[in-house]
Amino acid sequence: VEAEPSAPVATETVPEPQGPRVRFAFAANGPYLVQIAALRSEEAAETSWKRVTASAPELYYGATKIIQRADLGSEGVFYRLRVGAFADRSEASAFCEAIKEAGANCIVVNG
Repeated sequence: VEAEPSAPVATETVPEPQGPRVRFAFAANGPYLVQIAALRSEEAAETSWKRVTASAPELYYGATKIIQRADLGSEGVFYRLRVGAFADRSEASAFCEAIKEAGANCIVVNG
């Protein structure tokens, strides 16, 4: 008696995701933000956001843009471009370090 050939086992390979992937753990209501610029107008802050997210989408994927108006009296009004939020300071610091490695400046701040 000949054995029947066994039927092939169905397998499925899940393809790698295409496009950017989240590199950092952004938290909706985290207490930490990363400030990436302080500019003289809200429009300049918006332009800066578009530039940085286009130049390094892998860093900013999943991030939230926060623009905060800051009246510094005699120094004038600035619009702080901040990114976040982060549940813990170490994650915000890691994000800021990645920005610095890409050639830009930043600071970790309390939101």
